[in-house]
Amino acid sequence: AGVDVGRQLRAQPRLRTTPLVFLVPPGPGERSLRDAYTLGAVAHLVQPVPPAVLRTKVGLFVDHHRQTRHRGEEHAATQLRACEARLRLATDAAGMGLWVWHIADDHVTWENDRLHEIFGVAPTDEPINAARFKADFLHPDDAGSFEHALALTVETGADFRFLGRFRRGDGEGRWVELTGLLQRHDDGTPATILGAAVDVTARRRTEEALLEQDRRKDEFLAILAHELRNPLAPIRTGLELLKQVPSTDPASTSARAIMERQLGHMVRLIDDLLDVSRISQGRVELKRARVQMRAVLDHAVEASRPSIEAASHALALSVPDEPLWLEGDLTRLAQVVSNLLNNSARYTPAGGHIELTASASGHEAVLTVSDNGSGITADMLPRVFDLFTQGTRTLHRAQGGLGIGLTLVRKLLELHGGTITAQSPGLGQGSTFTVRLPLAITEVVAPPPPAPSSSVPPDSVSLRILVVDDNVDGAEMLAMVLARRGHQTRSVYEGEGALVAVREFLPEVIFLDLGLPEMDGYEVARQLRADPDVSQPLLVALTG
Repeated sequence: AGVDVGRQLRAQPRLRTTPLVFLVPPGPGERSLRDAYTLGAVAHLVQPVPPAVLRTKVGLFVDHHRQTRHRGEEHAATQLRACEARLRLATDAAGMGLWVWHIADDHVTWENDRLHEIFGVAPTDEPINAARFKADFLHPDDAGSFEHALALTVETGADFRFLGRFRRGDGEGRWVELTGLLQRHDDGTPATILGAAVDVTARRRTEEALLEQDRRKDEFLAILAHELRNPLAPIRTGLELLKQVPSTDPASTSARAIMERQLGHMVRLIDDLLDVSRISQGRVELKRARVQMRAVLDHAVEASRPSIEAASHALALSVPDEPLWLEGDLTRLAQVVSNLLNNSARYTPAGGHIELTASASGHEAVLTVSDNGSGITADMLPRVFDLFTQGTRTLHRAQGGLGIGLTLVRKLLELHGGTITAQSPGLGQGSTFTVRLPLAITEVVAPPPPAPSSSVPPDSVSLRILVVDDNVDGAEMLAMVLARRGHQTRSVYEGEGALVAVREFLPEVIFLDLGLPEMDGYEVARQLRADPDVSQPLLVALTG
């Protein structure tokens, strides 16, 4: 019976380690003693036991148990202090402030001095609750997200995470990241949030500086491309004018052809640079419409034909008989394919072979551009679409571009929901670029071709044409070309002058630069359209 009582005592959590002394009859059985000691007995006494002996024995056992427990408590306390020291060392090294929010009574305690340093207050000025903390330190614009993060943790048990702007006690603004874990009562109700705070102002400023540098880089590229492109307009117009002047000198004709080719090459490079900059800044708007893949390929081949023919390449085109309908910007999609064809023409030795194929695969249109050119090394394939990335350059490829064409291709495809991949067996073994674009959901009937506009008179009619451009050379050169075609022209170089010239010259057509200084081309157009006394000439936008 005594062993059974011992089992019942041991079943109670608070008595599991209590010392047991069993009183046994004379000649106890071996099994009974074994069961008693299995339950944790520290001794047994044979009955009858004199009272004095019993008191002495029990006293010895109790004292021994107290000493053992005390040593255990001292060891646990030592371990706890060591653990706290390690935690304090770690939090100090990480610059972390520790805090506890007691949810039921909305009471906040700060657990170390680092919080006073972060928020710039003395220990006597610690906030007593979350409301006081928010009012004293949190930036008003971040209060809503702070309250939402707290509520989410309390309601769902999710880790508490908040990054926001705070005001120190001295008024200085700081970025602080707060994290925490929810602790619950035994009944599962929220008890506390144990948290940490880290001043991340330096990191945040570094991130903002990097973003600002990236933004300035994009602005620089846009300005660079624009400024480089400005001189090209009068050069191109001048070449057009020279072509209208009869010349019997073969050298002059050859020089003009060379200038045209090099000018066209430079224009393509700068246009690509401009497009990359515009996409990076989110300034590209697609003119989406239902277009046939065949139309995209025809436009692309036409644009790329000069570079393909100049290198004596053979181009094979394979397109299915059934139409493949896409939803996208015809000009931009043709630009994608043209860039890929030009890339193949550039990196394929003269007399090479280029193949352009299109097909349908499930809900996608698949387009491939393959060549037998210089190929791509294995280490270059993962980076071939990165900005300013190119393969090994040699002297005969010194004019191979800026390394932005494929980047532009990928970005334009991403705007259309498409993808592109590159494959190559290796150097000298050609390459294949595969484009995938979503097919239009429903097939549509091709719209009829637009009727010719009656607002643009035939070239044989003499018109009064006003050229408005702050690039003086560009304006004068364009006016010269138009004058040689029999038109009356006038040039002005700023917006206010354009408004005056319209009333004096009464132009029927205005070539209007959108990027005019002070009053830009958009404002000039708005004022012209709003003036009932103006005869509303045809406006032709000039952009860079």
